[in-house]
Parts: sequence; C-alpha cells; structure tokens
Amino acid sequence: MADNGSKPRIFVRDLLFLDVIKSTSFSEPKNSREINAEIEKRWNELFPDEQFPKMGVKTIIKHVADMKSSGLYNVKVHPNNRLGYYNVGEEKKNEEIKFLYISEVIIIATALYRSPDVSVDTLRRIMDCLENLVEVEGASYLLFLKRHMKRWGIPRKTTRDIRSTINKLWKNLTNNIIPKKVKFSYGNAKYIVSPYFFAWENDELYLIGGTAGQHLKNFKMVEIENLMLVDKEAEPIRKTADYLHYIPDEDFSGRDRGGLTIEFPLDRYIREHIYMASSETLPIEIEIYFRADMKDKILTQFGLIEENICFAEENWDGQKVFSTTITAQENDGLYQWLMQFGDRVKVISPKIVRDNLKQRFCKALNLLG
Repeated sequence: MADNGSKPRIFVRDLLFLDVIKSTSFSEPKNSREINAEIEKRWNELFPDEQFPKMGVKTIIKHVADMKSSGLYNVKVHPNNRLGYYNVGEEKKNEEIKFLYISEVIIIATALYRSPDVSVDTLRRIMDCLENLVEVEGASYLLFLKRHMKRWGIPRKTTRDIRSTINKLWKNLTNNIIPKKVKFSYGNAKYIVSPYFFAWENDELYLIGGTAGQHLKNFKMVEIENLMLVDKEAEPIRKTADYLHYIPDEDFSGRDRGGLTIEFPLDRYIREHIYMASSETLPIEIEIYFRADMKDKILTQFGLIEENICFAEENWDGQKVFSTTITAQENDGLYQWLMQFGDRVKVISPKIVRDNLKQRFCKALNLLG
C-alpha cells in the first residue's frame, strides 16, 4: 500500500490489533509488549515507510473492554496476568458441555439455600441457571428446594441483592492491569479500600481488602453499600504487614492483580481469622490441650495433620488428651470459638489469652446469677 500523505492509519492498526487478539488462546496468550510487537511486524509489511503508532497499555485495555462489551468477543486476562490476554470465544464454542453430578448440585444448592447473604431472588435465578447444567436427578432436587421456598419462605435471608456490588468489584479486579481503590459505606463508617479477594466463610461472602493502616480487613458483602471506584490505583497487597507475615522471605518479581494475586496463602489467612473477625493485629501462636473427641475439628479448623499433635499426660472424663499449637488472630472470633467448647479445650499459653478467656467465662457465669 502506497503512502498517500495522510495521518497514520490508526484504523488499520486497530484492525491488526483485533486480528492479533483473535489469534490468542489460553495456551498461547499475549501481553501488551507482545501484542505491540506482533502488530508492528504486520504494520511494517503493509507500510514499510510509515512509523508504527505504538499502542499504549491504556489503549489496549480500552480495546479489550470494547470487544467484550460488544458481545462479539470473549477476551480474558490470563490467571497469570503477566502472560497478558487470551481469546476464549472459539474454545467456548467447541467445548463439550459438562453436566454436574447430583452430589455436586446438592452441595452447591444447599450451601446457597442456607446462606443469609444470598437473597431469595438471587437464589431462584442461580437455581434456574443450574437446571441447564444438571441431569434429571439434579433438576429434581432444585425443584424440591423451589417448592420448599414457596411453601415455607426463608425469613433469615437478606432482602438486599449483592450481585451488582460483586460485579463491580470483580470487573475492577480483572479488567484493569492494576485494580482501582473502592470506597463504600459499611455500618456507620466509610472506607477507602484496596480490594484483593472474595472469601466464603460461615455461610457468608466477604471482601478482603487493605485499609489505610496497611492491614487486611474483612467486610461482609451484604453490609457493603454505595460502592464506587476511586480514581487511584490499589496498593499492592505485598505492602501490607499481613503479607510480610505470611510470606516473610518472598522474592516478588511481578505485578499485583488484586484477587488474582496467587502468591498470597488465602486459605491459611481465612483459617487464622476465625469467623472472619479481623483487627489490626497479626496472628499469634496459641498452645492448647483438647479432648480426643475434638481432634478432627481441631485438625480441620487449622489445617493440621496428625504429626502436628501429640499426647498430653492427662485424662479428661475418661478420654485421652492431645496438645498442639494453633495460629490465630486474637480477637472476638478466637474467643467465641474457644468458649463454645467449654471443658473440652484448654488454653495453655500465652497468658494474655488465658486471662481474657477467664474474664469472659466469669462474665458469662455472672449473667446466670
């Protein structure tokens, strides 16, 4: 094509961009640098005498967003964000439909049915969608739940629909190279937070984010109101004190992507923040003794294995006693968890936890008169 003296053919560059993105896949993604290199190569073949108008990162983000919003393309950020983008449109069409087993349907539907965070309207919509992904037996269970909802109602469920809030947060975490901070009302307070993860615990969905004090804090999704994006980049999770606690010897050489930051041990964080209670302190080690009938519960709660526990030279009510060290944040969540077991769990150290636990038991006893 000859040079006609016109401005750089931006529209041609954008067509080349479209062609490059369409040629990507999950196994062969391309980041911004690779996309520019491929477009420039094709550009020089067409216009050897014209300078290539390089695409900035923000331009690429905008074009990807436009492609997705058109409904004609399905472009996603790779789970390893450093690898860039990939086109899943064609793969989706050729993908074999996989149905859920009845056991999987019962687990999903029952968990959502019990959750106070999921409104009745949201639950009905999810079950309608699940019906298209299950075999006959699974559909019959969903029908049973729907009839039960209609007959008895679910008074413990929220009337607030949290889907729009989740959608805003997820698009922020996945569509931006670096997510934006968000601001929202929570109870009687207002927060500006760097969002990182979603977490499901005790039948409720939480947002885990970094606050101005450089600590992680957990927010119940159902209590978040008036969520808006702030025109400031989210702080990297690796700058929080919690990150350094969980990964003290990290060798970070990448870009944080909020909920896609796989380097952070999310499961361990949830275990050590019992009931998702959080405060601006780091978890501590607590030595406990417990009866044999508590062993499975302790192992599961704190992700321990048999080698982490040992016999204690004691006998409670004819049962063997074990000892171990657990790690948890000292806050109301820890004390509520300990108090529910009464004489089946005993705190050995540290002294401050023992003393606070005694005070709480004494207050509870005084209430009984």
